[in-house]
Amino acid sequence: MTPEEKAAAALAGAAAATRINDVVEQVSGVVRGRVRRKISPLGAVAQLPMRAVDATHAGVHQVIRSGARFSGDASAAALKVSGDPSAPSVTERPAGLAGLAVLGAAFGDSIPTALGPAMTLHAPEQMGDSGTAVVFVHGLGGHEQQWGVDYALACAAQGATPLFVRYTTGKPIDDNAAELNAVLSSLVTDWPNGGLSRIVLVGHSMGGLVATRSVQTAAADAPWLALVTDVVTLGSPLGGAPLERFADSSLDAVITRSEVAAPIAELGHCRSAGIKDLGAGVADPLPGHIRHLAVVAAVGSTPSAPTSRIIGDGIVPTSSARGRHPDQPQVTVVELVRSHHLSLLNHPGVTELLGQVVAAEGKAD
Repeated sequence: MTPEEKAAAALAGAAAATRINDVVEQVSGVVRGRVRRKISPLGAVAQLPMRAVDATHAGVHQVIRSGARFSGDASAAALKVSGDPSAPSVTERPAGLAGLAVLGAAFGDSIPTALGPAMTLHAPEQMGDSGTAVVFVHGLGGHEQQWGVDYALACAAQGATPLFVRYTTGKPIDDNAAELNAVLSSLVTDWPNGGLSRIVLVGHSMGGLVATRSVQTAAADAPWLALVTDVVTLGSPLGGAPLERFADSSLDAVITRSEVAAPIAELGHCRSAGIKDLGAGVADPLPGHIRHLAVVAAVGSTPSAPTSRIIGDGIVPTSSARGRHPDQPQVTVVELVRSHHLSLLNHPGVTELLGQVVAAEGKAD
């Protein structure tokens, strides 16, 4: 880890300890409040021991809170000074990259920047010789190395250059869409000899939402927007993720019903903004000049099989992944049976489809 990453980890650990201490303090306060109500008929004298307990608890939790913050700040400062400036980033090891991606998914909107960096674009060895770029956007908790190599090969075989995005998935989807806008703008500017003539966006799961919001929210005169001919979504919850909606409503129910469990349930609401955004999906249509290929996976033997209708690809229901919209006739839905959500990262059917998309020319009618 770099000194900056170690310092950020120290600060993140201190923040987590402080948050847990706050929850314990709240639960303790609720329990003591119940005891206080039970002994209230005994008069003011009976409340004296509880006041002493309250004062003790308040002092202990304040010591823990202050200690966590001090140790976090001190450790971060020491690690920055004493760390090896030439140390490799945690992302240079596969395990480190995967771990940081999961951390970014859970707390990407609140962790230090060193652990939740800005979006970057990565190029593999397979480079095309045309002016077409195929930009792959991974899903929640993912990273650019998860994609199957056949996808890059299929793009390069058609003369296109595959490029892979890395981003912190716990940030709000619209924030990541704005970052993708900036990345694509730079791509147009930095392309050799200004020769970029076409962009195809491919997004898996949350990545499909980020790609979709990127084109929906881009300025009408953004130079890269006119170059986008296709958006391919792979198992993206365009209609929203029921699991996230269920989690949100369940936590609210616990908070409403139990004053003791409420502070603990509130920890669940500390999940990242990116995760929360999955519940709503993307309702607006794409710009009219862009074709949309929605790839829908189903675990059953047919799209209409009971298992396919009930659980979709295991995470996203087929109805949500289709993303049909009455004002978006250019949506084409392709269903892949006996397939699950993560298989869409390396699926022979998707490889074939990508080759067809890249080989196609022009824009939506």
